[in-house]
Amino acid sequence: VIGAAVAAALTVIVNNIIALLEVYCILKVPPLRWDMLKPVVAGSAASIAGLLLLRIIPISYGYQAILGVLSLVIPFMLIYMLVLAVLGFSKEDRIVFDAVLAKIGKKKSA
Repeated sequence: VIGAAVAAALTVIVNNIIALLEVYCILKVPPLRWDMLKPVVAGSAASIAGLLLLRIIPISYGYQAILGVLSLVIPFMLIYMLVLAVLGFSKEDRIVFDAVLAKIGKKKSA
């Protein structure tokens, strides 16, 4: 089962890489921008922090497991958002934030 999962994952990865190369070679359009790596950097930083916290915070059974998982998830989310904020938001990100804030009524839409 694990071998089939690895094979399926590799198939998806190879297909996506080939599609990116086709877009670049045929259309001469760069399919990725450097600011798209910001979530990868933020996720990596949060994952490293989560792995370090995992050594300190024990995950046990029962209701204590919920507390243990929350004590890992909450710092992960905070670190992820903090790193994204430090790296800066793009113009597209700000458009999405404004739309969400307008939808929940915190900001009047123009």
